[in-house]
Amino acid sequence: MTTLHKDIFHGSKSLSVDISPEKGTATIRFGTRTPQWLYPRKKDETTQIFLLADEVISSVARSLKKPVLLRFDTANTNLKHWILARGKQLDFDVIDPLSASAYRITVQKGYGSYGNTFK
Repeated sequence: MTTLHKDIFHGSKSLSVDISPEKGTATIRFGTRTPQWLYPRKKDETTQIFLLADEVISSVARSLKKPVLLRFDTANTNLKHWILARGKQLDFDVIDPLSASAYRITVQKGYGSYGNTFK
């Protein structure tokens, strides 16, 4: 089974994307680069790095001509707040639960061959 992998960097953030063409699934993992003096924060860097990953996944779905489902979860407080604040803007299909006080939030977004998202 082949997994397509891409590491993306923007400001102090890193993001790893893994896509399984056979399963039609994708996962992402956010990270923080150090040292901070070498990788200073940039405005809206979490959103910007996600949008770069979003384009990678969308491009792969188009080239495969089949849907790809992104699913990730987080217990990180800052990412939970980011998900709840930006979920509609980023076209997340599912955010569960819709509460920053939940221990963990799960997100799903579908990418199809005829447009960016599907439900």
